[in-house]
Amino acid sequence: YKVGEIDAVEWDLFSNEKIRKAQQRNSIFNQLQETEILIKRIAFLSMESEFEIKELTPLDSIGMGDTSRWDLHIQPLFGEMDRVDNERKVFESSAAAPNVRLGYFAQSLEEDFLFHGIDIGVQIPIDKRSIKTNNERSVLRKMQLEKEIKIRNQQIENTIANLANRIEYLNNNIDRFQNEVQPRHANILDRLRKQYEFAEIDFVKFNQIQEGILEETINYLNWVKSYNESIIELKYWINE
Repeated sequence: YKVGEIDAVEWDLFSNEKIRKAQQRNSIFNQLQETEILIKRIAFLSMESEFEIKELTPLDSIGMGDTSRWDLHIQPLFGEMDRVDNERKVFESSAAAPNVRLGYFAQSLEEDFLFHGIDIGVQIPIDKRSIKTNNERSVLRKMQLEKEIKIRNQQIENTIANLANRIEYLNNNIDRFQNEVQPRHANILDRLRKQYEFAEIDFVKFNQIQEGILEETINYLNWVKSYNESIIELKYWINE
């Protein structure tokens, strides 16, 4: 500006953009500090702990694994169903079977005479209504648990299928950006700087193109973030 290479308007635009970028940088830095403090508190780490900031890259992909491992998420329901079965069997066997009583006695009627004998008794349950009621209650509870297991298993399968589709979609976007868009960005920025240096384009045009490339790069980073989050969630559901 001082040597006359750009006019006053362009200089003002440049100054304003410089201030805006500095404000964005400070905002990101503050968010990073707040996140680090939150992580330290959640993980019970010392506030003196330091984090190493690395480039955000996609996590390694994973296979679907053995679907039988999904049962771990509904294992409590299987355990409840086993408990209901066992309680019903115990109740039926104890309530339906006769109660046999066997004992020995010795009774004295006179000083020198002692009676010996065996006491045998059989108690047969006659309240069949309680047996039937408890049995029906157990059957209904088991049917309810079986339905809950089926519904829960379907929910897990749908969740895993949706995650797999989302991971595939994000992975395609990430691959396309890395293999096609990113190299093109590098070429565009290289030519853009040269054109600006030789005054072939003004600062407004220069900044607009840079903003467009920055926006696409931010979209890419959001894809990577969502991809990594989906991979982590998928690992949870398939117990990887």
